[in-house]
Amino acid sequence: EPPPFERIIVGFDVAVTAKERSDYNAWSGWGIRGRHAYFLDAGRKKTEGGDAERHIGMFAETMRRMYRKPVVIVSAKVKEDRLVGQILRQRAHFPVVPVTMRDLLTTANMIAPYMEAGQVVWPETMPEWFLDEMKVYDRGQHDDGVASALAALSYVFLHGMPARRKRAISLWDAA
Repeated sequence: EPPPFERIIVGFDVAVTAKERSDYNAWSGWGIRGRHAYFLDAGRKKTEGGDAERHIGMFAETMRRMYRKPVVIVSAKVKEDRLVGQILRQRAHFPVVPVTMRDLLTTANMIAPYMEAGQVVWPETMPEWFLDEMKVYDRGQHDDGVASALAALSYVFLHGMPARRKRAISLWDAA
């Protein structure tokens, strides 16, 4: 069982279209305690229009209710993710933080030392599609779950996630 978390981070990656051969919209949830990130869950879906924000917002709200901790949504700094981030900020009232990532391989190599040091904690079971992507992301057909994970882990380990507040605030009050 994971320890109590200080906050929850949700990383996401948004597809441009929902055509059969296009990428998925993907999101992953991470519990943060100290300098450790615990994988909690992930989801993905091919959607059109505003459905990406709805699914990411529902996932973030589920994480907030389940763990009763503040949630921060993290996006890669690309045009589509910025637009979804603005909509999530306005409609779901979650803070959305953009992170700059180079390409996925470079970012994965920058995160690897934290994984090797045991600061990224994986459960015994996880969604099969997510595990498959993690194994072959640089050679596989889809990398959306990997991109969502790297956005969140970049925020935690590379972009100086702010220190925990002494007193938790409600996300609904912070909007």
